[in-house]
Amino acid sequence: ASPYRNKVMVPEPLLKYTTPNVLIMECLDGVKLAESVEDDLTKILKGDRTLARQMMDEKRKALFAGTLSTDSPRQELQRLRSKLVDYPLHQQMYTIVQLTFLKWKQKRAVDLLLDVHGHQILVNGKFNGDCHPGNVLALSNGKLGLIDYGQCKTLNDAERLSLANIISHLGATSVDDVAVAKAMDDFGFRFQNDRTDIILETARLFFDSDAGRKKLGCSTPQEYLEYLQARNPFLSVPDAAIFVARASFLFRGMGALLGFEVHTGEHWMKHARI
Repeated sequence: ASPYRNKVMVPEPLLKYTTPNVLIMECLDGVKLAESVEDDLTKILKGDRTLARQMMDEKRKALFAGTLSTDSPRQELQRLRSKLVDYPLHQQMYTIVQLTFLKWKQKRAVDLLLDVHGHQILVNGKFNGDCHPGNVLALSNGKLGLIDYGQCKTLNDAERLSLANIISHLGATSVDDVAVAKAMDDFGFRFQNDRTDIILETARLFFDSDAGRKKLGCSTPQEYLEYLQARNPFLSVPDAAIFVARASFLFRGMGALLGFEVHTGEHWMKHARI
């Protein structure tokens, strides 16, 4: 049994109504996580849903443009002060406290999602490959609901063990790029040359973080991948890696929108070592 079964819910499939082309599942009582965040933000902004949506839209656009910064609530409030000119000083301070709490609340939700999917990927070998915020519900019972299983992926034991090996090496106190390159090869990656430094950074980009792009001034993960590929191109990429990397990127984007940096490998390390 999953150790997260008391914190998340997966809708039960209704086989009586399901066909080979249509999957029918039970209805979970909740709203999409993105809508829940918007509702919470609206309350903080004294019911101003227009401003809440504007703030979230600005973050989404900045995320896709590669210009999103992880401001603290105070920095964010200062940046938006021109939009909050009607707030008295004490209301501004109270808003800072509320934004801080909202950020903490949503970080807990993202941390839980990371742990759940890490368990599904590395322990169960079955996971939803389309785990974007629209497929996560904030349920009325306080749990998270995981929905929409149209893009599931199953990993065989060899794939799970190879992936676990990569994540374990990436999380080592002293990262050995040769060991990471060997683990990537075992998983099915093939590269044009033996530059292990580039293979290491590619592994980090796929399964942990794209933080390395910032050192090079790359504005987006895509630009960083192009930089890495120019130095050591793929010859082949395993299908399983695409699905896992997609999940990793979705969670990183979710964290960025909420104002914090996500390293999926750090969260998945405990599952990789089970």
